[in-house]
Amino acid sequence: MTAGYWAAVLWLAATVLWWTGWRKELAGDVSSRAAVLFLALWPAGWLAGAVLPPGSRTAMVCATLLAMSVLAYRSLGPGGRLGVWSATALGAAVLLIVTHPAVWLGGPLAIDPERNVSLLLGIVAALTLRTAREQLVVLSLLLPVAVLAGLRSWSPPPGWPAAEYLADMWWLACAACRAVSLALREMGPALLARRGKRAGNRA
Repeated sequence: MTAGYWAAVLWLAATVLWWTGWRKELAGDVSSRAAVLFLALWPAGWLAGAVLPPGSRTAMVCATLLAMSVLAYRSLGPGGRLGVWSATALGAAVLLIVTHPAVWLGGPLAIDPERNVSLLLGIVAALTLRTAREQLVVLSLLLPVAVLAGLRSWSPPPGWPAAEYLADMWWLACAACRAVSLALREMGPALLARRGKRAGNRA
């Protein structure tokens, strides 16, 4: 699929949902001002990446990584930073495992790896981190690092993120992450009530 397709579709869906009232579900603990600014400026950044020559991709990815590192340091407390770095390391390990030829060849990840790997990383982030801010920071750190590794590697694994698919992978991973987080939040009270009912019956 053409690079940028999923990013454009999901940005449009997120923008429509945001302006129709789904703000808490989309942004979580991210401030409304930051979310609006991101949604407004993202198309300009994406178009700049598409127009600039391929040789500038490394510089853009480095700038993205630096910006996300600063954001992670300034917006999260010491405990949050430790969780973010740990989850980023876990995500990198998952990425290494699922793109290994022994796992990738002949498996479900062989079909559209940019999409499937992104969905898997989003699910891992949702299961390991609680807040939307931490989840978005981890994915925003992990994917540029993976792209830089691929740009600087002579033979990256078959499913390793490519620079032209970075926007698609970020949006897919974040969409999967927020969807799983919301599903867990909705299911949580019901599961706790069922567990308490079983405990009461045993007593």
